[in-house]
Amino acid sequence: MASRRAEVLSVRADAVELRCTQRCSDCQGCGGRCQIFLTGSDDRLRLPSARLPHGLTPGLEVELLLPDDVLRAQALRGYGMPLLGLVGGAAALQPWGNTAAALGASLGVLLAVWMAGRLPAIQPQLRMFTAATLAASDTPETPR
Repeated sequence: MASRRAEVLSVRADAVELRCTQRCSDCQGCGGRCQIFLTGSDDRLRLPSARLPHGLTPGLEVELLLPDDVLRAQALRGYGMPLLGLVGGAAALQPWGNTAAALGASLGVLLAVWMAGRLPAIQPQLRMFTAATLAASDTPETPR
C-alpha cells in the first residue's frame, strides 16, 4: 500500500486542498517523483470532498492511502491498455501487409491511450491522524 502524509490547507463544500509533507512510503528508488498521488510542483493536491471523511479542518495531518489493488489497476490502465492497443491494432490489419499492420498498431495505441485517459481518476483514501497516532509514527524504530 502506498501512503503519503499531507496537511489539510482548506476545506470547501466541493473540494479539499492538501499539501503533501512527506514522500510516498513505497518510493524507494524514485524519491517521490512517480506522481502516484498526482501533486503539482508545489506538492498541492485537490480532492473532491464527496467521498472524504467528515471533520477535516485546516492544519489537520492526514495520510493519503492507495491500496495495492488500486496501484495494480492503475499500472494496467497506463501500460496494459496501450500494449493491448498496439498488439490488437497490428493483428487486425496484418492481413493487408506490414504497412497496414504498422498503421493499425499506431491507431490501436492512440485509441487505447485516449480510452485510458477518459476513465475516471482514482481518488486516494484518507486517514486522519490523532495525537497518539502521530506520536507513534514519529518514533524511530529500535534496531534489533
